[in-house]
Amino acid sequence: MSQSKKAEMERILGAKLGRDESRIPGSVSVGTKEFRYYSGNSDGNPNDSFSEIFDAVLTNHATKGSANNSGCRIFLPDGTAFYALSYWNDIEGWRKNVEEGVKALGLKLAWIENDDFVVEDGRRFKVADCGFEFY
Repeated sequence: MSQSKKAEMERILGAKLGRDESRIPGSVSVGTKEFRYYSGNSDGNPNDSFSEIFDAVLTNHATKGSANNSGCRIFLPDGTAFYALSYWNDIEGWRKNVEEGVKALGLKLAWIENDDFVVEDGRRFKVADCGFEFY
């Protein structure tokens, strides 16, 4: 499709055509929020693991704010799935809660750093090489 036809289709549809990594939570900095990803079953219900992470925390370290499921799943090139979550206000407290809960469940934690998807075990992947979906 020519650039002019693509631009016309995008104008008509009111949205960009094609893959847009900038929509992936954490790929664009939001000063009041932090995004993290936790490993999970690629076919599972992300809300189940999200709740389990916070249920596994023995002491709530956050004094204000909240955390939520960010509605995005990233697939590494090997097919491993990671689910996005975000938190705000007490960033340090919520980060500690997430790290503690993920560790207690034996899951992996990851984040986006520049154009890379970084897993806590040291693996790095270009975000452009990963699959993603919104739910």
